[in-house]
Amino acid sequence: PLLAWFGALIWFLITGLRNIVQAVLGGGGLQRSPLLRWNNYVSWSRLCDSLMYTGISVVLLELIVRNFILQDAFGITALNAPLLTFTVISLLNGMYIVFHNVIRGLQAEAIIGNFFRSFFAIPIALLYNDGFSSLLLAAGIESAEMILLSSSAILSKIASDTVAGLIEGLADKGSNIWFRKWDYKIATTKMYSNYSMLELEFPEQDVLSMLNDPQQTLDILKEQNPTLYTSIILNTLDFMYFYYYQPRALSTLKDIIRNLSDMERLSWLRIQYVLKCQKDVSQLFIDGLVNENFSHALAFYLNKREQYLEELEALSRTRIQQEI
Repeated sequence: PLLAWFGALIWFLITGLRNIVQAVLGGGGLQRSPLLRWNNYVSWSRLCDSLMYTGISVVLLELIVRNFILQDAFGITALNAPLLTFTVISLLNGMYIVFHNVIRGLQAEAIIGNFFRSFFAIPIALLYNDGFSSLLLAAGIESAEMILLSSSAILSKIASDTVAGLIEGLADKGSNIWFRKWDYKIATTKMYSNYSMLELEFPEQDVLSMLNDPQQTLDILKEQNPTLYTSIILNTLDFMYFYYYQPRALSTLKDIIRNLSDMERLSWLRIQYVLKCQKDVSQLFIDGLVNENFSHALAFYLNKREQYLEELEALSRTRIQQEI
């Protein structure tokens, strides 16, 4: 009776939870930004797509495959032939996944991967079936066999989504890292361009030493080169935004910093020190150069700038520690 009334709901719950956990883990898991809640990482349109197509699979795998074909037509169940039962259900589920992946226009790599996940799901489904059976027997439930008989499609679904969560979670992680590398590449290119322009603006001075006093540097730039003044501040704000509001930004930044030379790290860190100039940065927010609705962005900058710079110094701490 439980599965008759709530089987479809359980099926949808499995799909929903898998998508949510997958998105959160792909976005950083326990190391995600404290400023982002778990639901900031979830693509709700993607989740709705999954729920729609999984609704069709309820009828296909539970009613048609498990009930009509395997059980009624051939007398095959998870009790008398568990390996065959879960193999048939998993492979047909894989074929169905390929079908709706093609309709959704997913990439060929994703379609192939989603089909082969069905093979990995078979042994996992058998393990879940054995574990569920042991749990029912330990609980002394009299109708344990009937529950096992009717739950094979759901256990197969859980196994399939377990594999899918691992595979697609890793894919989401890789995708997020790729985009963060691209973000940082653009921002870093802009930063080095600004640094070069500083050297041209002050050819007789050591720019690295100048940036030790960011307020004096900005005061001079504001008079001599307002465009460069604004560009440097906005560029450092981009780095700060990535750090706190983009998935996998912290781990990506750690890898980038690890591959920089000591002098490059020092240059990168010093130019971020313009964020110490609270009056100048705040004025850009007020002037609307960042966004007309600047209040939340300004509050974010004021509340997090000191912590951000401290964490950057910790990330950059190597042999350049004595130089900073």
